[in-house]
Amino acid sequence: MSAVIRTSVIQDSVIRDSVIRESLGASRSERATALDLLREYAADPTLADRLDLHDHDAVGTDAANTERQLVNLHPDGNADLWLISWPADSRTGWHDHGTAAGAFLVLEGTLTECSWDGAVHARTLRKGQGRSFGAGHIHDVVNTSGVRALSLHAYAPRLTTMTRYRLERGRRVTQAGRPAPASARSS
Repeated sequence: MSAVIRTSVIQDSVIRDSVIRESLGASRSERATALDLLREYAADPTLADRLDLHDHDAVGTDAANTERQLVNLHPDGNADLWLISWPADSRTGWHDHGTAAGAFLVLEGTLTECSWDGAVHARTLRKGQGRSFGAGHIHDVVNTSGVRALSLHAYAPRLTTMTRYRLERGRRVTQAGRPAPASARSS
């Protein structure tokens, strides 16, 4: 795909919507295609400019600054595309994405995803690495690297609900299922 076509796909909401939805289909191979799509979006050299990263850039910033910054790059349509900045020691907490399938790609730094399927599985993802998953996937994404990380996330259909969980003595406990507010639609 040429750079001209890539740019038009990113800028045209209807085409972008369709491409995200199709790439996050039910099959594993369709979800893997979502990572290729995220890599195309990530090639935009102005992508990080959409966030105010000043507070997240400095190593050794206030340890209490663990708030992630999020921007929805696709606020309309039937799919979500989020750019997220992760200061050191930030995390999502255990959650799912309701009926949405998703994918995320690490653009800078390192993130660790812990997923739950009756047991905890951890995987470390570095720049250029990503993960795709189907609806109902439960995970906690953490930046334990000591420096800022940046990631790009896609979900289809749009995030409408997220359920929060906690783990107690090796068991998953549901904390709350609620609408996904704009600030919580992440990872």
